[in-house]
Amino acid sequence: MDVRICPHCVTITRDIVAPAGEVKLDYVSNTCSSLIPDGLLSYSIPQGLLRGPELNLTDRTYDGLEDAGQLSHGLGQLVDGQKGRDNFRLDLAGYGKVGYEWVGWRNDTPGWAGHPLEMLFEFEKVRNFSATHLHTNNLFTKDVQVFSHARAFFSMNGHIFSPEPVHFSYMPDLVLEHSRNVTIKLHHRIGRFLKLQLYFASRWILLSEVSFDSVTVTGNFTEAEADNPMPESGREYPLQRDEVKSTTKVNGSAAGQSTRSGTGEEPKHYIGFVIGILTVVILILVAAIVFIVFRNQRLKAAGSLSSIPPVRDDLQRFESEKVS
Repeated sequence: MDVRICPHCVTITRDIVAPAGEVKLDYVSNTCSSLIPDGLLSYSIPQGLLRGPELNLTDRTYDGLEDAGQLSHGLGQLVDGQKGRDNFRLDLAGYGKVGYEWVGWRNDTPGWAGHPLEMLFEFEKVRNFSATHLHTNNLFTKDVQVFSHARAFFSMNGHIFSPEPVHFSYMPDLVLEHSRNVTIKLHHRIGRFLKLQLYFASRWILLSEVSFDSVTVTGNFTEAEADNPMPESGREYPLQRDEVKSTTKVNGSAAGQSTRSGTGEEPKHYIGFVIGILTVVILILVAAIVFIVFRNQRLKAAGSLSSIPPVRDDLQRFESEKVS
């Protein structure tokens, strides 16, 4: 049995919305108040998986509910402050359990084909989010990599999410295998629920910690947000950098707009810069080739001239013999 010890705990009551025709339950859990950063009440995720008979990558300290492989209404290892080591196959921290700090998911899990890992975070109050930090494993020689792409959705009530997600792409690192914090800028989006979708870059995704940079927002907020439902999650091609895509209605018509971390001309300038560098390199190579060919021709010409016998000296010798 896994036990967490903390100075004091608080009792949190969560309303669990049951399907129609069933009883609505009030779930009460004792949660360590020292382990609730930024007013986080709970997170809901798929339960982690086993990797072989000796490697348990499940969320072993989760204090909420588990139903059909889905964890809900609780907190666990992802917010316990313990960051995992680079090699999840070794017990370097002395927990007595291999991979204890990590929670892992596999992309070939039944029903997951082409779909991302989805995580839902519930906060006590409406907050303004500037960034989220995910401590991830990148032991790529063991089929573990940082997620390739992420999307972040926001909601006030946890049912209807804004159709304007924050997009983030991560450049694969196949050189260094150390664990790292991946920061996703959330561009001061507002909500009480935050849903993260992480897309697999390899067979496994391993996380040990998730944290947020946010502040409480005061004001009147309606429970229902936009009447547009969240788009279905499916396979998509990743976008470069982090980006906010938005769709606003102007006079009854939809006008799409996007806000990037730089100016809209940045990609064009970047392509032009690369083309310029390649052109300079090609010109230098051509000049070097021309110089080498010209030098070789001069050397050959000098060699052929040196092989011709000195005619003038032979004539002088002939005239001297004739006189004598």
